[in-house]
Amino acid sequence: MENTDDRKWESLAAIWQSPTEQPNLKELERDLRRRSRNLNVLFFLDLSQGLAQIGLGGVLLARWIWPSSLVGASLLTFGIFALALSFWTRYGGQGPRRMGEDSALALSVRQAEAGIRWAISGYLVIVSGILLILILGYAHSQPAYSSVVPLPYWLKAVLAGSYLLFWLWRCTKLLRDNRRLLQGLRTIQGEVILGMPDVEKSGNAD
Repeated sequence: MENTDDRKWESLAAIWQSPTEQPNLKELERDLRRRSRNLNVLFFLDLSQGLAQIGLGGVLLARWIWPSSLVGASLLTFGIFALALSFWTRYGGQGPRRMGEDSALALSVRQAEAGIRWAISGYLVIVSGILLILILGYAHSQPAYSSVVPLPYWLKAVLAGSYLLFWLWRCTKLLRDNRRLLQGLRTIQGEVILGMPDVEKSGNAD
């Protein structure tokens, strides 16, 4: 007969896999570490984008010519905002090298919460991106504006809009998936706290 620790592991593993498959404990550990690596990759991508915005914004702001200074200040503000969001989303997604069943469950919950924060921050970045497109539209309408990127405004707007639409789809999917995952993990946490009722007995009762 399985002990309580085994049932904790199997219940936790089942949430990551198809209900038609048997839980794979080793696969669970690999999944947790893979998600940690993915969170690191997303963090460094967000970090690089924020730093690039800050750098470009500083170059335009240093010109001190309207409306270049407006675009520069906007990029600088949005870059700082993006950096703050990247650190907010990163919080709590990392775990120890060696995990027991309880620490794996806690890490799974933190990773799901981090995924939700990342999706929410993505929505905020989309809003700031729309504002930046509008500001760029105003800047391009001014004769004195000299763009760092020599492309027509309509092309910039199409490229940026396409990217934001993709980001909207990605964030919506991520938010939905991680909310579902977090709900399942919270249920498992409740079962663990209550001592993990015997699954076999409940199955026979049905």
